[in-house]
Amino acid sequence: MVAPMSDPRAQAVEWLRLYRDLGVEAMALPSPAEAGPAPGDSAVGGAAEALERLRVETLGECQRCALWKGRTRLVFGTGNPEARLLFVGEGPGADEDRTGEPFVGKAGKLLDKIIGAMGLSRPEVYIANVVKCRPPGNRAPLPDESATCLPFLHEQIRIIQPEVI
Repeated sequence: MVAPMSDPRAQAVEWLRLYRDLGVEAMALPSPAEAGPAPGDSAVGGAAEALERLRVETLGECQRCALWKGRTRLVFGTGNPEARLLFVGEGPGADEDRTGEPFVGKAGKLLDKIIGAMGLSRPEVYIANVVKCRPPGNRAPLPDESATCLPFLHEQIRIIQPEVI
């Protein structure tokens, strides 16, 4: 569970702990020009527009780690940009790489059942991954790959402002 949006210090501590738990010892941060919309931008153009800017202008045809070399499509995220519930997976698999949408394969069918059992539908939630490109052989992302993409996931979270992750 992520700290309330009203407590940025607690959120920062939680993110640092997550990085540490993922084995991250150092990370390359995007320059301010690459960091995405400034705080509050999502309110100006709406969450959908802010997410689209993040996807197109900031990530674009990302080549920040080696995963881009094997990808077919970048898998950014999908769903309601103002969702109260956000699901986050590790990274895309073969089906997701082919379609550019997260959780469309076998795991996606299971997730759809889970969402339905909660009384919700897929369009009511937002679904993203830590890494946006498929790791080779569907392996788990390496710590440096996760660290490279985490700032973009954090920005998705900041824009969407879900109540539950």
